[in-house]
Amino acid sequence: FGRDWGRRKPFLFVASFLVTISYAMAFAPPASFSAKAQEDSEAWFAANGNTATAPVFNSVASAVWFGIFHIAVKVFSDAIFEIPHGALLVEVTHDGKERTSVWSWREIFLCFGILVGMVVPIIGENECSSSPETGCYSYLMI
Repeated sequence: FGRDWGRRKPFLFVASFLVTISYAMAFAPPASFSAKAQEDSEAWFAANGNTATAPVFNSVASAVWFGIFHIAVKVFSDAIFEIPHGALLVEVTHDGKERTSVWSWREIFLCFGILVGMVVPIIGENECSSSPETGCYSYLMI
């Protein structure tokens, strides 16, 4: 790797794209996995006189799709991003106390960001904020 970027930044740069694409793909399965595709398949089987049941597309295929891209996200984020990111702090400062302070502030802001990300989506929700049965609050318990 070139001296301009150092030893770790190329990995961080590549991982930023791979993790973003993998996250997007995990939550965007093809339309053929949808409930509409399942209904079309069942209608086709019935119209053509097939006595066998139509294959199940939406639940199994979507789960496999999500599983594959979730594994990709974990591989890309853990192996290609987190290892160089954790090692980058050693190159930033050689003082152990300063490294501890920087890493502590990083963790504080990380936890704060996670909490904000959980609370902000329910602010302004009129339809589901009155009833936990709608599922709007269930993700806060995870």
